[in-house]
Amino acid sequence: MESIRKRRTVEIYFVLYLAALLFLLPSPKDHKGNSDFQSKDSSIIKQPFSLIPIKTTLNCRLMLDSNSVRILSLDSVNTIFYTGDVEDVKFEFVVEDQSRRLVQPINMDLGARSKNFWVEEHKDWQAVSFYWSPPLFEKENKTYLVTVYATATPKADFGTITGNKSSETAQPVKIKTQFSLNVFYLNSQPGGTSIPFETNLAGIRIDSSRFFNPFINPYSQANLEGKFSLRPDLDDIKAIAYQNWTNEIHASNINLLQDLAYQPELTIALSTQNNGGTAVITSRQSDRIIISGKTPSFGRMKVNLKIKRKYDDQEYSVSFNVLPQPIEQPTVENYLYPEQTYYFDPKLPLLGKEVKAVIKDGNTIRAESQGQRFQFTPDVSDTGKNLTFERYIDGNLLGDKKTIRVLSFQSPEIIDFIYREKGKVEVIIHSYGSYGNDNNEIKDFYIEGNAKYQDLRGKLRDLTNPSKIRIQHFLFTPVRPNDVFQFRIIAIDRRGKKSQSKQYSEN
Repeated sequence: MESIRKRRTVEIYFVLYLAALLFLLPSPKDHKGNSDFQSKDSSIIKQPFSLIPIKTTLNCRLMLDSNSVRILSLDSVNTIFYTGDVEDVKFEFVVEDQSRRLVQPINMDLGARSKNFWVEEHKDWQAVSFYWSPPLFEKENKTYLVTVYATATPKADFGTITGNKSSETAQPVKIKTQFSLNVFYLNSQPGGTSIPFETNLAGIRIDSSRFFNPFINPYSQANLEGKFSLRPDLDDIKAIAYQNWTNEIHASNINLLQDLAYQPELTIALSTQNNGGTAVITSRQSDRIIISGKTPSFGRMKVNLKIKRKYDDQEYSVSFNVLPQPIEQPTVENYLYPEQTYYFDPKLPLLGKEVKAVIKDGNTIRAESQGQRFQFTPDVSDTGKNLTFERYIDGNLLGDKKTIRVLSFQSPEIIDFIYREKGKVEVIIHSYGSYGNDNNEIKDFYIEGNAKYQDLRGKLRDLTNPSKIRIQHFLFTPVRPNDVFQFRIIAIDRRGKKSQSKQYSEN
């Protein structure tokens, strides 16, 4: 018998709703032959669309005793349909506490949700549902007035009827409807449904993508005593290794602050040990838990959350994965020489985050990049220093710091003696680095023996990779042609650095 009564109630509501829609539609006679249909006095023209709430009053009957609040009955949802050939329909809800004269708007752009009131739009049904969770802690009778504002733009065919040329010139139409919410506390009496005083119905959610019936109260006692669930925002989190991540776990049909048998149980499983992955609960609210941690450096991390409801010992677990996104190793020189320009490539991808790479001398930043390739030229005063190369994402150090040693330029080198003919030998010498604004080179020789030299300037060459090198050629001949042609030389560059000595003897 109970199921029959419920079905009849739904059928009555459905018939009333259809009747309301029929009253708004013009008759075939008016549409075809009655010229008044297009007159300015037509009510249809004046109201291009309308709002039809299923109920005008929603009541909550409560019973208060020493330890709990009993909900005798709760009508917690009202569905408002809209009709008309319109588009761009936007809603605004305003809830006014009649006893305190407090007004609370519900912002549809910010989740359409507050502590005790929330809204869900069902565009496929041309409807919007208003839900409320009575403020049980206030322990007093209350009345709220809910005003629903709706704004829409008539479509092109309606604009034609009213004389507008197109929907672009049609003026938006704004209408409203109202209904009330009542909270009644009754004297204690036998019977009724007992719900602990701390119960917060705002934690309950409706998945309208699976079902939607505006005539069924989604907060019936059967639902309150039924199963609860958890749902993560992200099933797979892909983040840069070592970086921070956050995920929200949303709860339905349970108050996470007051309905748990024990603290939430969080566990992690690492595909590879010691990969640096972490996860902790950083925040818990009535309807959600926020979990944060660090992304593992490699492998995969599975995070599992388990909770238990204290009223019926029902358990629920939910899990998600944290996957590191690899980043290439940077292109960095391990050794630098003063007054030479070097290029560094941080290899930082465009992540939609703040990324940068720096070269530091202690705490002083000597060069900086927002992730792109950049250049750096150490000074002579940097000789002997240890600089560091560092990469950051959102202010967090990525990986380890790399040490870069600034070396002093090496001394010149006598590379080779090349015999040309009797009494003539060509000497090839390398000089390293810069001197002033030019490349360093050999400026003189220490000569011991029967020799003099000539700078073969036409054969001079410069190399720049990996460092600056000037290659010079000198022609050595005997000072005394009749004596034995042999000598020992030391090359001296512009910095005053000396090469190792080398000896030549013509047999």
